[in-house]
Amino acid sequence: ALPISETAWTSDAMLALEWYRHTPLPDAPPEQAQEAGPTELSKRLTSVFDAGDNFDVCFVIPRGSGEDHVWAHRLVLRRNPALDGVVSDGKIELASGISVETLQQVVRAHYVEAAGEEIPCSGPKAALLQIRQRTAEDELVQLEATFGPLDASCWAPLKAAVDTRLFADSCLELSGGIQVPVHRFMLASPEDGHYFSAALRWPAGEEARGTNATVVVPEGLSHEALMSLLRLRYGAEDIEADWILEARHFAELFDWPAVRKRCEARLEALLADAGEVDG
Repeated sequence: ALPISETAWTSDAMLALEWYRHTPLPDAPPEQAQEAGPTELSKRLTSVFDAGDNFDVCFVIPRGSGEDHVWAHRLVLRRNPALDGVVSDGKIELASGISVETLQQVVRAHYVEAAGEEIPCSGPKAALLQIRQRTAEDELVQLEATFGPLDASCWAPLKAAVDTRLFADSCLELSGGIQVPVHRFMLASPEDGHYFSAALRWPAGEEARGTNATVVVPEGLSHEALMSLLRLRYGAEDIEADWILEARHFAELFDWPAVRKRCEARLEALLADAGEVDG
């Protein structure tokens, strides 16, 4: 015979098992998949759009005797092929039935791109879906007359849209006199690039804020390193090893922290590879 203590334990255990058979414990809730955040390029350019910096194209909505305006950057709008024929004009007129709030949201969607997108343009697609769900049908028709289908299905990646010298409004000049066309809204944002923010404000004042302003970069920066820096700033993800130390130095000087971190990550990878070879 079992001892009394073991008999009691066995009886309690059987009762518990019988209770669980009829009343199973609730399963733990499934882990929610985290939404991908924006790419560094998207986050930076969206902050430039929200701050209203260095716009070069205007959407115009007629309002009786007046007009409503929403400004943007032509370089970003290039990703939407429906705007190819109108974006170069600098002024795009829309139908009067479009609200300025909805237009602002549609334009802002062009700046959206999610990191690690498995489906092309899933970032702007999600933003445009929300707009479609809360916008009246007649207003959607008027918007799509200019922007094309509001699903981003034919849009190019953001970094592909900005990878061009079209619409350049400034130049970087090296010590040898070589000039590289650039876009000032790509050089500085509200959070970084303060070197160029200052260079385009001082000492030339209003003249520097005009188109085709020239910024002379510090001596010691080679053309090859400058081009590597600009490629990273415009959305590239890798840098040639030959210029990595020089580029890292000037990325810090220009206050481009994301570019500096990419240079450092590439340098660490090179050192790790060299260590494996030596080992």
